[in-house]
Parts: sequence; structure tokens; C-alpha cells
Amino acid sequence: MKWREVDTHLEKCEYEKVSCELCRDSILKKRLKSHLSDECRQRRVTCGLCQQSVVHSEMEKSHRNLDSATCCPRYTDYCPFCKDKSRKLNRKDFVEHLKTCPDKPNECKYGHLGCERKARKSDLEKHYRDEVDHHLTLLDSKLRQVASGSSFAPPTAATAAATVVPAGGSREVEEVKRKVANIHDHFKKLQVNVANWAHTTLEFEQMADKFGGISQMRQFLKNLDEKIRQMDSSGVETGRRTGVDQDAMMLDSNSSLVQQKLNEIEFRLLNLESTNYDGFLVWKVSNLTKRRREAIDKRVISIFSQPFFTRHFGFMFRVRLFLNGNESGEGTHVSVYLVLMQHEFDDIQEWPLKASVSFKMVNLKNRADDVAKTVRFDSGNQRPSGREDLSVCCGEAKFMSISQFENSDRFVKNDSFYLEVDVAVDGESSQGRRGRRK
Repeated sequence: MKWREVDTHLEKCEYEKVSCELCRDSILKKRLKSHLSDECRQRRVTCGLCQQSVVHSEMEKSHRNLDSATCCPRYTDYCPFCKDKSRKLNRKDFVEHLKTCPDKPNECKYGHLGCERKARKSDLEKHYRDEVDHHLTLLDSKLRQVASGSSFAPPTAATAAATVVPAGGSREVEEVKRKVANIHDHFKKLQVNVANWAHTTLEFEQMADKFGGISQMRQFLKNLDEKIRQMDSSGVETGRRTGVDQDAMMLDSNSSLVQQKLNEIEFRLLNLESTNYDGFLVWKVSNLTKRRREAIDKRVISIFSQPFFTRHFGFMFRVRLFLNGNESGEGTHVSVYLVLMQHEFDDIQEWPLKASVSFKMVNLKNRADDVAKTVRFDSGNQRPSGREDLSVCCGEAKFMSISQFENSDRFVKNDSFYLEVDVAVDGESSQGRRGRRK
């Protein structure tokens, strides 16, 4: 080929590489036509079910994928998560099926901190137990980012001239930094406590596994106690009795330690499970007859609910209940009060606390007939001075007459009744708060 013919040849050379205008891949010119019609990932193809034009790469990824929001409305397949192969589903049926699908993947509740785990609900429970350290590390990292003051960085020389800092602004920034640092310090202490609790729980689980589970362990302890009692009451001869008594004492001591540890862990789990962080409390008060007698005899004049919070790191409350009344309601009414408790995060709250508080005695026959009263909570200049300070409170001395609910199956069942308390702090959104009844 002559040199002057090179340019002419290159214009029609079939072996020259050209760029596909759709996917930008480098293709030999002679294969470009077949590439565009049969191979290109970005070529348009027609769905044989709905006749919609779709990019080829999206056909299997989303258009023929039940888990995709853009799935073809006429495409059907089995659920990709569970083992139910009784019938194929279209996209609409699949969305409905997901509401009850036992194997659908759920995001870890700590996803907002950076955990990317997705699994079945049953597997997530194991994930929460096994990955305590990982989740604490993620939370620690998040707090360190905040505590580092990245969002509170002082202006640079370039921006200082264009930025006017209000008087006292730097002092406010330093105050915010100090409060965030305090939160971080409290978290580090909490991290140690949670780690110790997790270690104790793991030891107990390992011990329980040797017995085949908690229920089998309880049964073993019960049988052991019965055998010891039988040996104490039987006429075993003195020579054999000494050795048996020693063994029995050892077994009794060991069983008491195991039972003590079991009760301790159950108490901790109960507190963790029953603590609410949305300002709403459902309190089941049991053993009413006994508690009423104690209140009348002035042995235990009031009882307290478990603590609950307006939100994580928010205000902490307990409900105080006088079953034989207090002040003007003594002897005739049940008195109920919401008590603001001292908490380690009180320094970062917005004071004074102002809130609307609703008390409801649940009517077990008809919730429309609940006994309900709403009061205002205003702390004013007061804050709890210590953990035993119960003076910052609000409530009703004559909340409900004793004769109205005592011996009535509308409010009392199995010697128990239910009290709902709802705290709505002024200025805080109620969106997503559970249990809110109008």
C-alpha cells in the first residue's frame, strides 16, 4: 500500500477500533453493527411480556426482578427469599407477600451507624447478640466524629473576613463541644457496663446449654431441691447420713449460686426489655390485693414504675402510685404522679421542662371508657437535686375513686390492672411514637 493511500484506507478499514456510542466499549469497526444489535449492554430491547422498551443490562437486574420497584407488572416468579413454591407471584402479589414472608431480609437496626448487615429476622437476633462489640465500636466512632468538632470547626483565615461571628458565639460553640464531650465520656462508661453484662450473659448461656436450655436447667434445680428435701425427711442411718448431708449441702450451695445468677440475669434482661424511650409507658400493676392492704396499713404507702425516657439521652421519669390515695384523695381515691428523676444527661437537656402528661386507667372491657386525665408539667426553676429527690412532679391526688375500680372486672383482672402514661414534651415531634391514643 502506498503512503498516500493510507488515509483513504483508514476511513474504511474494518479492523480499526471505534468506540460504541452507547456503552463506550472499544470495538472493531467490522463488529460494530452486530455489537449494537446483539452484544451491547446498553442496547434497547423489548420486554416480551409488557412490550416495554428496556435497557438490556436492566432487564435481569430490575425489570425481571420481583424485588425491584421497576419490575415488569406481568413478570411472575417464586419468592426469592422463602421456600414457598406453591405459586408464582407478580410484583403486586410479591409486595403483599413480603408483609408476612418469614425469610425476607431485614436491615440491622444499627444501619444508621454504618452496620450493613441484612438477614432474616431470626438471624438478626443472633447478629445483635454476637456483634455487640461491633455495634459499640460504630457508636463510639460516631460519637468521636461529633466530639472532634468537625461540624463546629472555627472559620479559616479565608472565611473569617467574610463571616461576622455574633457576640458570645464562640462561647456557645465551646459549650456545645463540652456537652458532646460529656456524652462521649458517659458512653465510654456505658460501653464497659454493657460489655460486662454481655460477658455475664454469655457465661450463663453456656451454662444453660449444658442443661439443654433454661427451662431444662430450671427443672434440674427443682428436681435437685426435691431430692434434698426427701433426704432431709427420710430415715437414713447415721453412718450414711453424714456423707449424704455433706454432698447435699454442696449441691444445695451450687444450686443456690446458679439460681441467684439466673435471677440476676433475668432481672437485667427484664429491665432492658421494659425500658421505653418514646415518652410512653404501659405499667402492669400486679398483686393488687396485697399492695392495697400494705397501703391501707401504711407499710408501703406508694409504689413506683420502672424508669422510662422521652427519648435516648432524654428526660427520665417514674410513675408514683398511691393505691390508698394521697393528700386530699387519701382513703377515697387512687393518686398518681409523674416524677422527674435525676439523670446523668440532665445537663444537656433544655430547661425548664414543659410537657403535656396523660394518665389512663385501662378499661379492659371497652377502651373508649378508659379513665383518663391530662395535666401540665412545668419544672420552672426546679431540677432534681439527687437520685432520691421526688419533689419535681405533677399528677392527680383524686385520679380515680377506689370504689370505681376495686372489685370491678372492667379494670381489674387476675388481681392486676394497667396504667398508661404518655408524656409529650413541648416542641418535640410525636411522629413515630408508639402507643399514642387519641
